[in-house]
Amino acid sequence: MLHQWNYNTYFETTLDTIHKLAQEPWIHLVLKPHTREIVEQPDYLSDLNKYPNVEIVGDIGSVELIRWADAIIVAGSSIALEAIWQGKPVLYPKHHHDNTTIFESTRASWIVNDDSELVKAVKELSEGGFTPYNDKHTRELKRTLVYGNSQPSDILERYVDFVLGGWRDWPPPPVAKLT
Repeated sequence: MLHQWNYNTYFETTLDTIHKLAQEPWIHLVLKPHTREIVEQPDYLSDLNKYPNVEIVGDIGSVELIRWADAIIVAGSSIALEAIWQGKPVLYPKHHHDNTTIFESTRASWIVNDDSELVKAVKELSEGGFTPYNDKHTRELKRTLVYGNSQPSDILERYVDFVLGGWRDWPPPPVAKLT
């Protein structure tokens, strides 16, 4: 999943990484360009599309791509949450940007600091290895991002309770005073 290039990201470093991954014949690399790059494909994507093991896909939704993928490499997109939700390994190339995201601060992704670490991590996953993060990290991420730092709850059940009479337990809204 490619990031927006104007959010403290290193375009050349990211491009070098993609070329290194594309040169690994055992990797089938599917690149999802940022939405703004789908209609008018920039030259760098056309160049990458020449590799036999690289696909550029703009017409397939990210959720479906994640469902298909074995692992996701993403540094600057909230789509990583979908990968976490689907239980897919998320590789986070810290060397591609100057940002600190929630995926890094909760350690709910496999943080790699250079291309050799990234290739090694992909290789390890391809051979049945596991991520260095675990359910504790992904629960913390979900608790923070999805549940607003509270414990998970059944929102629909709370709505049903409210509609079926729970509204009586709520204090009335404040009344504005006209002066």
